[in-house]
Amino acid sequence: QDIEYWLTYSNQLREHPELGKRAAKGYKALFYGPPGTGKTLTASLLGKSADRPVFLVDLSMIVSKYIGETEKNLANIFKKAEDKGWILFFDEADALFSKRTENESSNDRYANQEVA
Repeated sequence: QDIEYWLTYSNQLREHPELGKRAAKGYKALFYGPPGTGKTLTASLLGKSADRPVFLVDLSMIVSKYIGETEKNLANIFKKAEDKGWILFFDEADALFSKRTENESSNDRYANQEVA
């Protein structure tokens, strides 16, 4: 039900004569929580509701040890997703979007969730 509301509201916003011009293209969502809470399932249901394929991003294919390569790989995947109408799903995104390297404390885990 929440996904349905989100899709409907977003579409209505884009159709508004003035607000639609300023609304960013595409949908953005952050799902967070401990394992087993339905983040992947929610992304799949969102794709089904929007009639769009959900593409699971394999971080091992994106992250590079070479300077600038990770950014280039991300730009390529976003461009391809836009061209094909994919919904991108970054599982364990804190590994990609965070500057922190270890999750030794609850504060680090919380910070990683906020950054991701």
